[in-house]
Amino acid sequence: MKQAISILGWISVFLLLTSCGFHIRNFQDISPKLRVLSIKSENPHSSLKDLLNQSFIGTGITLDSNAEYTLLIKNENFSTSKNTIGTAEQLNTVGLSYNVTIAILNKAGNEVVPEATFSNNANYLQNANQILGDIGTTTSLEQELMRNMTHQIMSYLTSQDIQHALSAYH
Repeated sequence: MKQAISILGWISVFLLLTSCGFHIRNFQDISPKLRVLSIKSENPHSSLKDLLNQSFIGTGITLDSNAEYTLLIKNENFSTSKNTIGTAEQLNTVGLSYNVTIAILNKAGNEVVPEATFSNNANYLQNANQILGDIGTTTSLEQELMRNMTHQIMSYLTSQDIQHALSAYH
């Protein structure tokens, strides 16, 4: 009797969680049309492409160079800006910006979903004694911005806009 109540309790918890929209962490509702996907980048040494590959595999997307659709990373670039704080230029704030443009192509290379541009920004303080663009800080922020960009692109691919664009394509 106790075992039956326990099983009934677990079934109730499972049904409650699934009915309220609960998903396993990092699970994404991506269009079935994008469950098999190819990723290409105009930059052959793209770290973002590698991060997206890992994220896609982790969410159950199959990577196949002959897939019906290709996610093309058209452009990705980091830029920095420097602003002085105070009159003696003793402290600077350095802004790091990461911009990425992507598109979804069909096998013929035509854009199925028009290109979209994403941007992430981060700032850090630098005193007058530091070398411009402190390598450790800059590298760490670049990695953080790339991880954030991966999440942004994954969210975009699961959006209703993408679902509608792919439905309208066929």
